[in-house]
Amino acid sequence: MFLKSERMGFRRVEPEDGELLFELDSEPEVLRYIPRNPVSLEHVNEKVIPAVLRLYDETPGLGFWVAEELGSGRFVGWFHLKAVDDDPEAGEIGYRLKREFWGEA
Repeated sequence: MFLKSERMGFRRVEPEDGELLFELDSEPEVLRYIPRNPVSLEHVNEKVIPAVLRLYDETPGLGFWVAEELGSGRFVGWFHLKAVDDDPEAGEIGYRLKREFWGEA
């Protein structure tokens, strides 16, 4: 576990997480403001997961983390920390959450 909050745990993406990421990106409301073409499970497993795994070595301390609800272990979504290419001192935080977790306090 990379990090824990009171309700969630954050861990590195693993090769077997492809189906979770695919299901998340298959929720139309989750991608409502993200312009992209639909991707297949094969694309996630063969392209997305390997790219995410490379980031851990290429940018230590940065990357993508799976968020899981503590106790139940349910997949909540993912968060990322990335460097901004044109400013080495700046970073970007992003996230994508399953619709069922929106609005929870």
